[in-house]
Amino acid sequence: AVYEPQVTMTLAAARPEDAGEYLCRAENQHGESSLAFNLTVEFPPILLPDSRCTPGGEGARCVCSASAIPEPAVTFDLPSRNVTVTEGHRDYTVTTPGRGTGGVVTVTGVLTLRGTLDPRLAVLCSAHNPHGSVRQQLRFHHPG
Repeated sequence: AVYEPQVTMTLAAARPEDAGEYLCRAENQHGESSLAFNLTVEFPPILLPDSRCTPGGEGARCVCSASAIPEPAVTFDLPSRNVTVTEGHRDYTVTTPGRGTGGVVTVTGVLTLRGTLDPRLAVLCSAHNPHGSVRQQLRFHHPG
């Protein structure tokens, strides 16, 4: 509690976990009043650990998952084929399961690679929003 005519709340380096509902309450000898407000902390995309490629059948299934505020765009790059795969490509699907805690949006892109895979094939997962971008090479996960 601070007993001043005006109070300012400052978060010098707000983090996503600072997001949520805050309450401002004022009182004096005549009564009290309060107002709740929500704080959203925007941040660049973070790639999630379930981002990987899994070989199977004739090809592979690659997953690229990223969380951010605002919603990130997810793409795949295949440098050896000089190809960038985005939403709208026939072998690409994207899901946005909704908003999580603090308004965090998780976007998952799935790329289906068909045919025999070149052992040197590199698949890069990228995500970006107005606050930044992140990119990493996906590892191939072999079940068992």
